[in-house]
Amino acid sequence: MLDRVVIVWNYKPEQEREDFRSTLQKFIRLYGFISQIITFEDVDLEKLYVFAKALNRKLPRRQVRLPYEIRDGVDLDSFHLQETYSGSIELEKEQGVIPGFGDGSLYNTEDEKDLLSHIITTLNETYGINLTEDDKVDMTRLLNNYKTNQELQSVMVADNPRDTKKYKADQVLDRLLLEFVHTKLDLYKKLTEPKVNEMLKRQWFEVLANELR
Repeated sequence: MLDRVVIVWNYKPEQEREDFRSTLQKFIRLYGFISQIITFEDVDLEKLYVFAKALNRKLPRRQVRLPYEIRDGVDLDSFHLQETYSGSIELEKEQGVIPGFGDGSLYNTEDEKDLLSHIITTLNETYGINLTEDDKVDMTRLLNNYKTNQELQSVMVADNPRDTKKYKADQVLDRLLLEFVHTKLDLYKKLTEPKVNEMLKRQWFEVLANELR
């Protein structure tokens, strides 16, 4: 769907293309801001917002070029590599520690309810999104659908790079979250807030990867 829109966009005159891009980005910024203040009940408007964000990322980047007179006036001979230091670096021999995310207790919970409680508490304390017990019920179903998704499991158990697995996991979670647009719009908006969404994807991917391992 996005590809078809981009094809039509490419056939438009340059000024018309940039006017459209500007309008699209203004809508994304304005809707994203206002939706944090008031609650919209218009599902179609939320769909348009999701579509607009995806389309904005899909549109080709602007080709920004300097004027010819500036490019002609640049002396490229002025740019060159120059050695400023020669020698070795002394490294100290000691045991290093790489800190992980959180307090290390995320994956040692006794059951899935404890896991979700930990995640919800972390999201509420970190971002103040006020996930409720009702939200926990919906997130339990969401997590179950995420973990049992056959398409995702096939990618996870195959000999794929970690980045490929993470990309697929993020895609599946985004697709499952879209189902909340019709039934749980408020929860959908909470879980798609960029920082919240990033943390949720990271935590759930680690949970799934550890279970399959």
